[in-house]
Amino acid sequence: MTRFDDLTLATTVHNNAEMCVAMLRSFEVNIGCAAEVIVLDDGSASPVTIPPLAWPIRFIRIESALGFCKASDRALREVRTDYALLVDADVLFEPGD
Repeated sequence: MTRFDDLTLATTVHNNAEMCVAMLRSFEVNIGCAAEVIVLDDGSASPVTIPPLAWPIRFIRIESALGFCKASDRALREVRTDYALLVDADVLFEPGD
């Protein structure tokens, strides 16, 4: 498994935790692991929970939905590494990506 120590994987979630988990698992299985994952919960009806992965996950919850663009901007502003990959929760990574 490749480890990307200078990469943060950032995503937003709004009532779609299952899709987010599938995306994160597909990244872990087919790509590797990032230094950190930022999951921004953009006003979901219930707080989103993600099962543990091979790397740290930082959750940020916003009570009132900002919408995809503003939520994505907020997630990217939280990045601490040199690089960030903003991924929509419905993306599934495949071998060779």
